Amino acid sequence: MSELLSIGGVAPPATGRLGSELQPASWDNPPNAPSFPRFDEELQRVLAQTSFRRARARAIRVEIESGAYETPERIRGTVERLLDVIG
Repeated sequence: MSELLSIGGVAPPATGRLGSELQPASWDNPPNAPSFPRFDEELQRVLAQTSFRRARARAIRVEIESGAYETPERIRGTVERLLDVIG
């Protein structure tokens, strides 16, 4: 019966109701699936960069909201005000 439900070689997961010999299909690691190592490596690199960028953006946002984020402009302004007071 699963042959009847198969479309283009993709069948729904077996539930085991049709017989004990049926094993649940694994959609995460289908048999005879093509492998694309360069694509997989590049995808992992992009995901890692994206995760890092989001984490860094969150950290910077928290620093800005708390007033602890130092930028060159803020440092320059502080130095200029300090020099005005000293000199």
